Amino acid sequence: MDPTNNAPDTSEEAFTLRDLQPWNDPESTTENERLLGGLCYVSQILVPLLLPIVLLLTDEARQSQFLRYHAVHSLALLAVSFVYSLFAGFGTLLMVIVAGCLLCFAWVLFLPPLIMMIYYGWQAFVGRAPVIPWVTETLQNQNLL
Repeated sequence: MDPTNNAPDTSEEAFTLRDLQPWNDPESTTENERLLGGLCYVSQILVPLLLPIVLLLTDEARQSQFLRYHAVHSLALLAVSFVYSLFAGFGTLLMVIVAGCLLCFAWVLFLPPLIMMIYYGWQAFVGRAPVIPWVTETLQNQNLL
């Protein structure tokens, strides 16, 4: 409240992700951190689990909150993608049972996890630490971030 008038002070803003995570700034991370953070997600497409786990075991990830954030997020996103793929597989099975000709469209069901991995990998590569809906909150509640 402003003491001169009784109107609430609108200059105060709620905390943003940048306030809670001061390293969420492209200028504060090194090029190596951004590259490894981006590869944590993109590598999940070809070789799941390997790079994020290796990074979490290294001293560099222990010293860099940015790398830890993206390594943990990529592992959580892989788990979510796995569960989604199970449901997509079940949906594909239903498509084949209902109408076999729908099988040619079933591949579209498996694209969202790939698109998310590439998108969040790009966000890490440019130095951002985006919030993944529900995943980030769950990871913070479990004290994994």
